[in-house]
Amino acid sequence: HLFAKRRASTLRARTRVFGGFLGWLRLRRAGRMEYDSTDLLGYLTDLFEEKRGASVPRSVVYAVMFFERFGGKPDQARIYHDPLVLATAESMEADLPRAGGTRTEAVRYPFLVVVAMELSLVDPATRLYDKLLCGYNLTKAWACLRFDDTKGLCPHKVRDAGQHYVLPLDRTKTSSKMGGRPQEAFLAKRASLSGAMWVEEFMGFLKSGPLAFTRDYMLPLPASGFQDVLQSMASYSDASALSRTLLESLRRPVMVKVGKSLRWQLGPMPLMDPGMADAFTEHSPRKFLVSLASPLAGVNEDHLDKLGDWSTQGARRYDQSVGRVVANLQRLVSDAVPEIAAKYGEVDLKDRLVEFAVSRMGRSDEEAVKAVLPMLIESVSGFMVKHLSLVGGSSSSANNSQAINVPDGFDVSEPVVLEEVEAAAEPVSCITTPYWVSLTRKKGYRR
Repeated sequence: HLFAKRRASTLRARTRVFGGFLGWLRLRRAGRMEYDSTDLLGYLTDLFEEKRGASVPRSVVYAVMFFERFGGKPDQARIYHDPLVLATAESMEADLPRAGGTRTEAVRYPFLVVVAMELSLVDPATRLYDKLLCGYNLTKAWACLRFDDTKGLCPHKVRDAGQHYVLPLDRTKTSSKMGGRPQEAFLAKRASLSGAMWVEEFMGFLKSGPLAFTRDYMLPLPASGFQDVLQSMASYSDASALSRTLLESLRRPVMVKVGKSLRWQLGPMPLMDPGMADAFTEHSPRKFLVSLASPLAGVNEDHLDKLGDWSTQGARRYDQSVGRVVANLQRLVSDAVPEIAAKYGEVDLKDRLVEFAVSRMGRSDEEAVKAVLPMLIESVSGFMVKHLSLVGGSSSSANNSQAINVPDGFDVSEPVVLEEVEAAAEPVSCITTPYWVSLTRKKGYRR
């Protein structure tokens, strides 16, 4: 018998653990079941973030080893032969029993990732579940939510407070310390870096169509094809895998000149290389807004402390204007895109992402830098500082349009600006091709 020397309990355990990995893989690869050592390392990292039992990482490796061996996979193609896989499992096994676990600091979302998500959410061509994932991650980024906070965010309890939305949180990581007092997050309707008015569209989308069913959590699991949802809550590892799949599907945003203004638009190229999304976790969005706002002039440090802090200690239990303070800060950041280009930087992100690409993806230093730079604000900030006036320019969300005003002497020969878009263009039929064609009257563009 093939399994004569193995107990039934061992076979059940191996099947259960390997099934968990395959379920994660289905979400991470949008239905494709091929995997390599990078996928297994990503799954182990998610389990580590969830603080699973100390023996879990090694049991995953053993389960994969078992099914690859008895499934007849060629020996040279078995991923457990990669020394990094077992070494990672052993390292996690040693670290998990320590008090509170040992977590590395999460890498925040780059500026262009948030811009790309905002544009993707309002794009009619975006699949239903990808639109949900964009809104889920944007809400976490702008409202500074943890994954645990979204598990208690009921879409049908969201309240319209005029200039912002109130997001009641039934359960959070700190609920037990609140003494039964309500916890709420806040999201300004004009919270946007791209000018896309995504907030109101997403709040309506979150309670309509296939998402109209009653639930006490924010993110359900996807159905096959990502055009529908299942009435079941996504776990941390599910959400992490789905978010990383989304990140790798995002297209790099570019600025388009329309008349005397600039608009963000999704370009044809992917924002990041396959595998690079594994550098980000479910905690990455929470670090975004604070990091973006802190270098800006006029930002009160006490107001920054209110972002993502659900405690009501001291006088805060009597403060009923916290929502307005948070929403005002979100609007201030939305209106400060030119100042962000001048004062905010992501050099620290570059160092961490390059290190990740070298250690986890096997890239050389030169290849890693080449892969990381297009993701960072430094790749567009020089152009933005040159053409967006800190005084005269404004973000698109300041005037409720997607346009960003530019000076009259704007030079359209910049390589990152596309040809001027005619306001009344005739609709044309389109076909899908594996390449992108640019039609322009201008010459001398660098491609």
